[in-house]
Amino acid sequence: MFRATDQLKGKSSGNENARFAGAGLRARVTIAVVVPLVIILGLFTAVQYQRQRTMMLTNLSAVADYSARVVEENLLYQMQRADFGGLQILLDTINDREELESVFILSTDRRVVFSSEDTVLNIRLDDDAPACRPCHQLSIEERPKSVVVNNAAGLPVFRSMNLLENSADCVECHEDNDRFLGVLLTDIGMGPVPKSLNAQLRESLLWSAATILITILVVNLVLDRFVLGRLLMLTKAVDSIDGNRQLSLPVDTRADEIGKLTAAFRDMAHRIEKRQQENQLLSERLQTQSTQRGELLKRVIQAQEAERKRIARELHD
Repeated sequence: MFRATDQLKGKSSGNENARFAGAGLRARVTIAVVVPLVIILGLFTAVQYQRQRTMMLTNLSAVADYSARVVEENLLYQMQRADFGGLQILLDTINDREELESVFILSTDRRVVFSSEDTVLNIRLDDDAPACRPCHQLSIEERPKSVVVNNAAGLPVFRSMNLLENSADCVECHEDNDRFLGVLLTDIGMGPVPKSLNAQLRESLLWSAATILITILVVNLVLDRFVLGRLLMLTKAVDSIDGNRQLSLPVDTRADEIGKLTAAFRDMAHRIEKRQQENQLLSERLQTQSTQRGELLKRVIQAQEAERKRIARELHD
């Protein structure tokens, strides 16, 4: 009875160990698949975000360049007519547009001579100002034509700088020895850009999370179907070897590692069963021989007892 109880406890412990081993294998395989996938998707999302940001900035640069050319042509037209009132109307009209946040015309000494904002007229810009340092901390050859800076309100704007050249039409009013007359500075608001980038980033993260969840689900289904389920059946069959003379292992005809392992255990179980049968047959033979020897010994003892009694009678007579 105690032996049977121990066997039941051993089988229960073996099944629990098999389940724990399956859970550990599932976790390790899932981590081995998910961690590289998270890294790859994270890198892909970062690269895609940078590409989209670069593309949007390129589009903004094209818009800024086009806007600057339009403003410059209108500026040249108003300058040639000496219509400074019309020039200010042009700048005020630009200020009413949502696409262009502000337009400055700077003289060669960095003083604001015309602006779509009256509050900055005649103000001399400082090269060390936070909005100016991204360009002026570089040499003239290295300075970009456009850059993203923060305006006075702390909001990001796309700033484009265009040099106003002293053309042949300008020498009537300006000295011809000056190559440049000033700088046309255009600020384009980037309000929609971060929102669009953040929306695309959230969408990419959601798709990545969905991909990871689907991958985890598929990996676990595949593990259950092709690995863990087969290993669990094999483990239960192997646990039943102890004291089971009618051992039957699951038939797995798949020619993979688990199928080969099952076939090897099946062959081992057949050999064990065959040896158990041979041992049983040998035990029965030994039992028969022992019985025969007992009968023979009993007869010998009986014959000796009869002979002893006969000799005793003869001596008595």
